[in-house]
Amino acid sequence: MARPSCLDCARKHIAEAEILMREAVMGYAEHAWLAVGQLAQAEAELLQDFPDLAHIIRAERVNYLEGLEFQKLQEEDGKEYLVVEAKYEIDTIDLIYRLTITDLEHESDTQTQIIQKV
Repeated sequence: MARPSCLDCARKHIAEAEILMREAVMGYAEHAWLAVGQLAQAEAELLQDFPDLAHIIRAERVNYLEGLEFQKLQEEDGKEYLVVEAKYEIDTIDLIYRLTITDLEHESDTQTQIIQKV
């Protein structure tokens, strides 16, 4: 069974993924994998109550992952390092917007239910 959904937690993971994706192309190639992990955590935070949103994030994560191209380079002194090119860019602002709208709608539904019970 999936854990209870947390829209705030999912937004936090998406924001962390955004930072890591930017760092990955700025010279910290391994951070691309950390971003993938954060996106997977965002999915897990939504699966119980918001499976449609979880599937959207999963699709974005898969597209991002499939668009990663790693290359091993070597400096003059022989030291090796990785670089990554991300051929697919996730619109994290749109994802956060979708989660926020869902949160507002969910909050409104909850308030309506409370008023109806009174």
